[in-house]
Amino acid sequence: MGFKRRRAKENRTVYVAARISEQSKHYLDVLSLLHQESYSSIVERGIAAIARERLESGGSRQVSHVEEIVAEHSNYDEHESRGELQPPAYKTYEQDVFIDVAEDTWSPHEWLRRLKMSLIAPELLPAAEKIFWAGIQSKKDDSDYWLPASHDALAALSEDDRDDLGDHVLKVGVPVQERIRTAWQMFSARP
Repeated sequence: MGFKRRRAKENRTVYVAARISEQSKHYLDVLSLLHQESYSSIVERGIAAIARERLESGGSRQVSHVEEIVAEHSNYDEHESRGELQPPAYKTYEQDVFIDVAEDTWSPHEWLRRLKMSLIAPELLPAAEKIFWAGIQSKKDDSDYWLPASHDALAALSEDDRDDLGDHVLKVGVPVQERIRTAWQMFSARP
């Protein structure tokens, strides 16, 4: 799975300065020469690769929940030669379901990134911001911030908007984006 940008409108970049060891700088030089890529491209690919790792390995993938799967286990073949027909047995397996916090909270819009974070990993937010987003989410029946997640409201969204909003947000409802963005800007601008 390679690193890719979601859409062309996300070509906006930000400046980040970091101090790295001479050895890391050498690795960066070698990778840049080998792949004929810019330092920024190599750093972006490295960050994306790390983000896809499990949380325990320094990445952002964590277990969302454990899903039980019931599978039919037949032992008919073993008893077929003896002419016995055994009823199927069922066995329950547990399977970890992962969520990629970095990927699943990404949006080019800061307010939407933070809303997704409040839904997916609220423990990562400061206390005041948790309270802010809890207030926004609690008003899902208030047309100031949310439209009901009806078929009509969902159908009115473009495919890009549905992808950008994501399942976690759409489970709450269809956000009135301008109003939530304005509320977020006012909250984040406070001292």
